[in-house]
Amino acid sequence: MAYISFLFSTNRFNSRNEIFNLLNYLFLFYLVTTIIKKKERQNLIRLVLLVGIFLSITGIYQFIRGNVAAGTMVNPNILAGYLTMVIPFTTGLILSLSNSINREFIKSHSFYLVGWLLMVACLFLTKSPGGIIGVILGICVILYFKHGKQIFIKFRYIFIALAVVIVVLLLFTLRQLQVYNRLLCWWGALRMIYQRPLIGVGLGGFETAYARYKLTGLNPLYAYNYFLQLTAEMGVVGLGVFLWFLFMVGKHIKFLSKRSKLSSFEIGVLGSIVAILFNNLIDYNLCIPANAILFWVFLGLLITGQNSLESSRKGGNSAVPRRRLGKTNKLLLTGVITFSILGVGVGITRLSLANRHYQLGKHLFEIRNLENLVKVEKENLEKAKFEYGRAVELDSLNSWYHHGLAGVYLARYWREGYSSYLDEAIIELREAVERMPYYGPFYANLSYVYEIKKNYKKAIFYMESAIACDRQNDNYRQRISELAGRMQTRIDVENN
Repeated sequence: MAYISFLFSTNRFNSRNEIFNLLNYLFLFYLVTTIIKKKERQNLIRLVLLVGIFLSITGIYQFIRGNVAAGTMVNPNILAGYLTMVIPFTTGLILSLSNSINREFIKSHSFYLVGWLLMVACLFLTKSPGGIIGVILGICVILYFKHGKQIFIKFRYIFIALAVVIVVLLLFTLRQLQVYNRLLCWWGALRMIYQRPLIGVGLGGFETAYARYKLTGLNPLYAYNYFLQLTAEMGVVGLGVFLWFLFMVGKHIKFLSKRSKLSSFEIGVLGSIVAILFNNLIDYNLCIPANAILFWVFLGLLITGQNSLESSRKGGNSAVPRRRLGKTNKLLLTGVITFSILGVGVGITRLSLANRHYQLGKHLFEIRNLENLVKVEKENLEKAKFEYGRAVELDSLNSWYHHGLAGVYLARYWREGYSSYLDEAIIELREAVERMPYYGPFYANLSYVYEIKKNYKKAIFYMESAIACDRQNDNYRQRISELAGRMQTRIDVENN
């Protein structure tokens, strides 16, 4: 489905990169479910917990210093997304201390308890309602599978208090301007889905496509709802595939629970999955590779946890049994992953080389707006043309490479005066527009080149296209009025 949406993507460069990310997620999922041995799985679990504790300590330190608690993440919401998965998972590990089978793995009760408290404290410092409510729901799921409905009846006052906390958090959140902005993002995403319901705008295409559907001047990178963004980018078919996959995982867990009672470890991972899925109803953490990787690793741990437990009972360090996959399916999956790894390896090499040439070209000559050109030495222009040209050859899907090359041609026109350079700039800008058809500045720059050629009709046409991509941009509207005036002046002169 990702490959199909790529063919019709509004930003093929981002779509291709997101496909690489998706292949990485699936490879990690496959690795966890079929390859990782018991000892390796234990090391992976320890690593996840240590990272969570480290991020929490860093976030708490930042808060004490008067900064936002973001850890090493970009913002507090992303940190909250990571903690949303790790806290329920750690809760399940703490509950498993009562099981003698797991005492060999969990040697220090106090270490996990202190780590859990640090992560909970840091989660509250992030002030992320989605993360806090998600963790509460995840822990409730753990308690339900661990002790049944009776625990909710026995401790009903505690759960009533938690319900009150959730309501207060929601009411407090609804008073913030950020909520209004997210509602606008959701509405823009719904409009996007309405226009392209089946295959969407392509993976990674939300950012550039959103400008056409937005209601305000905001230009968010994400829809602040992973499911809405997934539907906008891959259509209802893509959302259906993702939900079907989650359904099959849930069905598999239900099958395992009928064979034998789920372990506290498995219940903890299940609580983490529930927590992050709720969090992504009002956030975008699964769009962030750092959190998405952990999500897919947890899915792999969830469906292999029972086998891990059976291996530990035997006291061996054997690999996880692979009987869940038939020989044919396993060969097909291995072939697909091998082919994907080779493709990704070649693709990443070409991308790296293209980016290197692009950066060299930017170092020699770079413009942010084709109207703001500076005088550049001819030698530098020749070198910049070579570097941008090589970048385009290696990665023709990147609109910015074409845009950079167009800038070089335009600079050479101003320097040497040959109109053929304008034609070359137009060709490159059209290539950029074709790959990012919802990005207004490319249309505006194309309009400017046609204005230089005195082709006001096409200049107005492309400026109208820029306005269609960004209806809130007053500069575009002013520019089209100026172009209309110049075209009318030229018509009057010709008639006279």
